[in-house]
Formats: sequence, C-alpha cells, structure tokens
Amino acid sequence: MPTNPLIGHADEVSPEWLTSVLRRSGYLGKGEVVAVGKRLSGRQGFSSDGFHLEITYSGEVSKSAPTYLFLKVGKPGSFEGLRKEIEFYRVSEDVQENLPVPRCFDADYSPSLRTSHLLLQDLSRTHFALDAPFTSTDAKCKSAVECLARIHSFWWNHPKLGRDVGERVTRDSFGQIIRYLEECVAHFLNLLGDRLSKKRRELYILVLRSFPDLYLQCVDRGVPVTLVHGDAHLGNFMFPKEMGRDTAVLLDWEVWRVDFGIRDLASMMALNWRPDQRQAMERSLLIYYHSRLLENGVRNYDWDECWLGYRISVVSNLFTPVLYSHYKISPAIWWPLMENSFLAFQDLGCSELLDK
Repeated sequence: MPTNPLIGHADEVSPEWLTSVLRRSGYLGKGEVVAVGKRLSGRQGFSSDGFHLEITYSGEVSKSAPTYLFLKVGKPGSFEGLRKEIEFYRVSEDVQENLPVPRCFDADYSPSLRTSHLLLQDLSRTHFALDAPFTSTDAKCKSAVECLARIHSFWWNHPKLGRDVGERVTRDSFGQIIRYLEECVAHFLNLLGDRLSKKRRELYILVLRSFPDLYLQCVDRGVPVTLVHGDAHLGNFMFPKEMGRDTAVLLDWEVWRVDFGIRDLASMMALNWRPDQRQAMERSLLIYYHSRLLENGVRNYDWDECWLGYRISVVSNLFTPVLYSHYKISPAIWWPLMENSFLAFQDLGCSELLDK
C-alpha cells in the first residue's frame, strides 16, 4: 500500500494531496480533486480523531473515484494501536473488497511522532453505528456474527498466518504473556483491595494457575486459528440502513491478532453484554456462527470444540478489565466489564474447567 506524507489533522488534507493519493491507489484515473469539505465525526476514540471528507472533482472522473472518505488521525503518543491498525490494512490490502471491512485508500505512521493517519471508505451514508451501551436487536446481533464469521472463515488456518500476517502463539510466547498477566493481576488486586471480594480475588489466582494449560491444550490439539479483531463489541460495527441489502462492517482494528476465532464472540457477548441479553441470545448466536463457518468452507471444527472454546474464552475475559486498568483506562469502562465477566463465568459453569 503506497504511503504519502503523514497527515496530523484534517486541515492538512489538500486537494493536491488527495488527488495524489487517489491516483496512486488507482481510484482516480482522470480529473482531479478541486475542493475538500471537512467535518468532525461523532466517532472519536481514546487514540484517534475522525473526520468526514466530502470531495469535489473537476470535470469527468472515474466511476471508482469516491465522493466521501473518512480520515482517522492518531493522537500523539498513541502509536502502538494505530500502527497495528495500519498493519492490518496493509496485510489485507488484496482482499479488502471481499471482506466486511472498510476499504483503505491510504495509511501512514511516524515512529518519531508516534502517530498516524488512515484514509478509509466513509460508510455513514449506508451504515450506522449503535449508541452506548451497545445492546441491540436480534437481527443486528446476527448481522454482527455474520460479519465475524465471514472474516474468520476467510483467514481460517490461512497459510499466511504466523508468517506474513501476525504471529502464532507458541508455548514460549504464551509463557511471556502469562508472566505479564501475573504482574498486572498483582497490581490490580492491590489497587482494588477490599473492593474486590475474597472469593473473586481467589478466583483470579486460580485462573492464573489454570488458564495456561487450558489455552495450550487447544494449541496442542491443533484447534484452528484465524485473524481475530480483539475488541469486537457492537460499538465497533457499523450496521446497514437496509438490512437485506448490505452487511455489517467491522471497524477499529487496533488490537487484532492471530488467535482462536471464538474469542471474538466471547468478547462481544460474555464481556460486553449484561446477563439478560447474553442469556437470551448467546447460544443461538453461537450456533449461527458455527453454521456460517461451515457454510463458508471451514472443516474439522465441530460444535463441541466451538462451545468449549467459547467457555475457555469466557475464562480469559476475566483478564480484560485487569489489562484495561493497567493501560490507565477509566474504571467507568472496565468495572461493568468485570461484572459481566464474573457473571458469565458463573452462568457457564467455567469453574469446572479449572484445576482445583
């Protein structure tokens, strides 16, 4: 994916720069950009700001030339996540239009400034995002699961995984992850003190001891891996305004990795949903996800493996609020996730999976 000078703010987007970008990416064969309208998007994040761009061309232009684009500009110091997102668009450049992710027109980052920009397809005229707290109807949740299944099945045990795309987890690399988690959990328990019950504190210690074997058993069994989003809550999807015509699209690829696909489902439901919605929709959506994988060509992945993987992923969800706290994310964000995680762990009988 060719890159151009780093854009630090929408005001730096000139007609000349945009003309160059669109020509290099093959979307503007003739004509040129003569004006760019800019407005701040309602979609602002911890690490970036978003802007809608409206483009005016001179004369006749190629049909592929976009009229609207979305500019995502990294905030200084937020380099790592945005670098990961740019890496995602680069490794998936050849297949973007076949998968439910925004098309990327340009991407660049600066190691020295620790920031970046992404120039993406603007979906706001055909799709919409959910408002917090990101609960929704069965149809929209099913659309999100369909989106995940399409992405996961495409990358399912893909030969590029662990070579050209991401890194596969090994026993050595997972040992490093667990040692890091041990440090984070110790700090988390010290931070919360008696605000966390004795039973929950003991559970964290038990999970730290048992989870490595649970996860590595999946590795040893050869459970297939895929490219996972890593933060697939409903707020990171855009849903079609015409449900029967378009598909949900998944945004914000700042924490993607190579892992078991079912972990995205556990993140979406068991981590981010309150018990009433999860209990009402969880199993039927998992069955739908599994069936869509099979219809998309996935083989040798039976329902029992899918269900077991989901429960193991529910165990791993307990670490998410720990990491959020470590990254200095507000307790207003991670405290509800912690409650959801404990309740899902209890509801699904996940203690049965742990070594006592």
